[in-house]
Amino acid sequence: MRTPIDLDHFSVKCSPLPSTKITVGIVKKPIRFAPSGDEVNHDFYVSYFEDKWWLVHPGLAERELVPNLLLAKLYPAIRSDGGLVLIPVTYPNHGEPETWFNAWSEIIPVARQQWIQLKSNKPLGRHEFEDAPGLPKPRWPDLSYRDWVVQAFGDNVMGVDWSRPVAQMAVQRIRIPKRQ
Repeated sequence: MRTPIDLDHFSVKCSPLPSTKITVGIVKKPIRFAPSGDEVNHDFYVSYFEDKWWLVHPGLAERELVPNLLLAKLYPAIRSDGGLVLIPVTYPNHGEPETWFNAWSEIIPVARQQWIQLKSNKPLGRHEFEDAPGLPKPRWPDLSYRDWVVQAFGDNVMGVDWSRPVAQMAVQRIRIPKRQ
């Protein structure tokens, strides 16, 4: 039994929906972004660690104990095969180019309206996209934004239990933007 996540602290109070599988990450299949826009009100700490995306409690993130820590917006999307995905759009870390992050401001409005195929352009340091015509209109599940986040991360949550000492993990120390 999973413990409900509280989005007011970093996530949600809701019951998991076991029949709904949502992955986290950038996908190679054509995608459409959800039309909602609820994600603009939320920033999350995430970590890509041991080949998985993790949702990180701000109390733990601000202690700088988490490897590969990133601040991100999480965008619900659907793949062309009907699979659901939560796409982390990470803010640039101190000293990194903003081109990867800024590219999303062009991609997201288009991907809300039509199917696109994402491409990585490493020489330019940004994501690009192409139209992916001929795909059927997506069938969006009846899920709140909170449910998308809970389902996507499942048990991949780094929380804080203040009743125990925090274990020091191997850390790649990076400067991250502070929450506002």
